[in-house]
Order: sequence, then C-alpha cells, then structure tokens
Amino acid sequence: MKVKYLFTSLGAAGRPIDYDGNNPLPHDFLRDFTSEGFCYMWLRMLDFGYVDDVEVFIESARFPGFHEVSPKLRIRVVPHIIQIEPFLEPDDIMFIRGGFRNWFPLLEKWQKEKKWILFYQAATNRGVWKFWDVVFNDLIKENIVDPYGRFHLAFKKPTHPNLFKPMEIPREFDVCIGASHIHDKKGQWKVVRALEEYGKLYGIQPRAVLPGRLYHGVATNFISALEQMGKLPNVAMPGMVSREEVGKIMNKSKLFVHCGAAGQNDRGVLEAMACGTPVMLANLKYHAPFTYETPLSFVTKNSDNAAGLARDIHIALQSCTEERRKEVKQYFEEESSVDAVILPQMWRLFTFLRKNPHADREALWRYYGFL
Repeated sequence: MKVKYLFTSLGAAGRPIDYDGNNPLPHDFLRDFTSEGFCYMWLRMLDFGYVDDVEVFIESARFPGFHEVSPKLRIRVVPHIIQIEPFLEPDDIMFIRGGFRNWFPLLEKWQKEKKWILFYQAATNRGVWKFWDVVFNDLIKENIVDPYGRFHLAFKKPTHPNLFKPMEIPREFDVCIGASHIHDKKGQWKVVRALEEYGKLYGIQPRAVLPGRLYHGVATNFISALEQMGKLPNVAMPGMVSREEVGKIMNKSKLFVHCGAAGQNDRGVLEAMACGTPVMLANLKYHAPFTYETPLSFVTKNSDNAAGLARDIHIALQSCTEERRKEVKQYFEEESSVDAVILPQMWRLFTFLRKNPHADREALWRYYGFL
C-alpha cells in the first residue's frame, strides 16, 4: 500500500513545463518537511509496515527536484501539480494537506477512479470540498460522519519527539509568545501589549521571547515601532529560527502564550506541551480539546484586554514550577504521543485501507461502527 502525500503548493507554474526531477532540493524544503511531526509519523508507519511507501509532493515553480529521506520516503517538487500523474499507481492512497484550487480537477478525477482521498485541513477553507473520504480532524473528540458522508477521524496532530522534548537547560524566559509568523491573526501583538501593562501593574518586566518572522499588519506594526524606539518591553526577537531552535526556546520558557484568533490547532501549542512547557490559550475553538481540557493549562478570557491578560499571565507564572513541567509532559504523552496514541489510530485506519484498496465509504462507516 503506497501513499501519495500532497504537502503544499508554493506557487505553481502557469502550465506544466519540462524539468529535471533529479535536481537536489534546497535545504529549506528539506528542513521544513523533515522536521514536521507528519514526517516522523510516516517514517514510523513505514517502520511498522502500516504502509509500504510514501511519496511527498510539493508544487512549486522554484527549485523543482527530488530528495530521498529514506528508501521508502521521498520528496518530489514539481512545477505543476499535473506532473505528479506519471508517479501514481491505481491503488495509491491520496493524502491531501490543505488543498489548492488548481488541484480540483485532479481530485475530481481521483474520486471517479475510486481512490481513497484522505484530508488534513491545515487552517485552509478546503474542508467544505466533498472529495474527502476521511478527514483527519484534530478539533473533535469523537469520530463522526458528516451530512456529506465524509468520515471525520478524531485525530491527534503529531509533533516531532526528537526536536520537542524536555531539556535540562536554564529557564531564561518567563513567557514565549507563540512560535510562528508574527502577524495580526496570530495575536502576538496582544501579548506584547499585555507585557507593557504588566510593567505598569507590577513594577517589573517579565523576560519574554518572540520567535518568528515579523510581518506587517494593522495591529502588529506597533511591535516594529517599539523595537525601533528601543521600547520593546524586555522581549527578545530571534527572528525566524529552525524547529530545533524553537524546541530549545520553548524549553527555556516558563510559559507559552497563544492568543491567536485563527488557524487550526497551532502546532506551537502542541510542541510547547511536548517540551513540558505549560500553555495559556485564548479562543479555544481553534485548538485541540485536550490542550485546554486540563487544569495543567491556562485559559484566558482577556486576550483583548491588555491589563486583564497581564494579570492572567502574572497569576499563571506563579504556578509554572518544574514539577508542573513534568506533569504537562506526562499528560501530553498520554494524550498525543506519536507512538502511544497516534500510531494505534493509524494502524486501525490503514489496516482497513489495505484490505479495501478502492474507496467504499459505507464499508468504512461499518468498520467504525456507524452502520
């Protein structure tokens, strides 16, 4: 059983063009994928024989080429998505991450060919498309079948345990403000505003770190202004760093705060918990239930109130002990470990797919007890 994993589109060519599929891929392509929790999950599934082969496709008109992560896991970058067709076989399982408009005709074709089409939404709006036979849904607690017959697997998004794990290093920072691109929807600006208020309320300034590339935004622009004036409230800004470095930053931080109001199950939250770092969340509908349905995490209702958020952060920091870190890590392993939790889920699903190589939704519903 072979999986074709459509990872992302980074700008397709206007039409299919000739390319040398043997060109080496740039380091950024390889680093971004191989440090993904999904990459680790596929490698483990290959180790255990749940699947026989995984080929990852990235659509990009820049730097098309090929890289072998392992003998059974390869990354192929094609200028146009239609150019994956020569690599497909009749019984391939199609795993789609996100989805892009120019993929639509191929999805229609694969559905007619009775290929299984699996889907992870990845903060896109493609969840409304009806192609998906199995939706890897990390925002629900129980499996469901929706009104369109799509089976939603109550999925736990994987993190990479070799990068995100507890480390015996000094806690240099009180607060880690997210771990992603810095823009309005991610909400880092709300935490920086709260840290300004924190100084006024308590007469001290917590040590904070704000990793990520700074983008422009109506609400975010003030961060650049504060930085230029030298008035950023004790916030280190290391810029866009590798996931290896993000893991270290999370370990150096006593509390991870995420106040974004968009996206889907931000991996920074999961990665922080994998490191044992307690998290504070707002806007819970964007997060996996297990991340906030525990007294080990902090929930703020004051993400839009700088003074209120400052008070919540102050109270939380009093409880961010080393003992709590151990409890957070243990809880995360029990709820979302790749080996203990996610792989058994994948074994159950892919055992069925191996026995049923052509899409049959009713058989899938019956297998999971919905018929």
